Amino acid sequence: MGKGRRERVLPLWKETVSAIEAWLKARPAAGAAELFLNAAGQAMTRSGFEYILAKHVAVAAQHQTSITSKRVTPHVLRHSCAMHTLQATGDVRKVAL
Repeated sequence: MGKGRRERVLPLWKETVSAIEAWLKARPAAGAAELFLNAAGQAMTRSGFEYILAKHVAVAAQHQTSITSKRVTPHVLRHSCAMHTLQATGDVRKVAL
């Protein structure tokens, strides 16, 4: 769900589908339908995702110091995905959808 409770749809690459399928097999069984869950087994919140992302960025920065000067946020990830979609399709309408 995006801003204003709008549903966002994201096309998935084959590699992404494979990774999601592997994750669903590996993650603990849960009653929640959401893909990513918090430690309590409930849907991960936006702030929870930001927290996890910041932890991974900190670890990555230890190995690739140039990351420390970059802004890595959920919005930047979303924008990057949109730009990859635009480059792959050449169709801005597919990005907008």
